[in-house]
This record gives sequence, C-alpha cells and structure tokens, in this order.
Amino acid sequence: MADLPSPYSVTPRKPLTDRQRLELFLSEKGRCCICGLPIRAASEAWDEHILPLADNGSNEIVNRGVAHEKCARSKSAKEAKERAHLRRAAEKHFGAKRPKKIMPGSRRHHLKKKLDGSVVRRWGPEEDDG
Repeated sequence: MADLPSPYSVTPRKPLTDRQRLELFLSEKGRCCICGLPIRAASEAWDEHILPLADNGSNEIVNRGVAHEKCARSKSAKEAKERAHLRRAAEKHFGAKRPKKIMPGSRRHHLKKKLDGSVVRRWGPEEDDG
C-alpha cells in the first residue's frame, strides 16, 4: 500500500543559511512571492514555502520564495485553517469522535430544569430523603 500523507504529520522545516537567503532574495529580484510588491530590505524578507510542507512541499530552494512578513503570516493562517478543515473531514470520515462537553440543560445532561424552575435528575440513582 502506498504511503499516504498523515493529516497530523508535517515535514520539519529546514532553515536556510544567510547566504542562501541572500541568493534567494536576489533571484526573486527583491519581490514578494505572494503579492509581487518589492521588499525594501533583505532583512525584512521572510523565507516562504510556495507549496506548503503540509501539502507535500519540499525544503528545496526551488520551493522557496521571499515574502513580506504580513503576506507570509496571512498565507500561513489561511493554510492552517484549510488543514484544520481537512483534518476534521478525515476524522468524521473515519468515525473518530472528539470529546465534547455536554451542555447543561440539554437532553444528554443528567440534570433537567422544569418549567417551575426546580432542577431534577434526569436519570441515575435516586437518593432517598430518609
């Protein structure tokens, strides 16, 4: 059976050296790989994966680009939201259930509030008053 990517594991990020970061900045001509606007200084450029590691992207230099901090953060937040959605869909598909806190007063809760305001047990052992 082929190895399928796990929705919970991600390839570790491999940091670039200062020389590689500078070469990447120069190869991109100082432009953001996300919005296309110029980046003022190489020190303000963030190293961004074009194809995310979570989507089977690689740490190779061809999959890297420079980006503004704001652009990189917004792209990462959007990708994290998409990954969470896919993870929830996979859990639902395979029947995994997340523990949920039972809402007081709901039908699953052991206490019930009557219309007159009194609270009674819905089920379970009844305690004697005597």
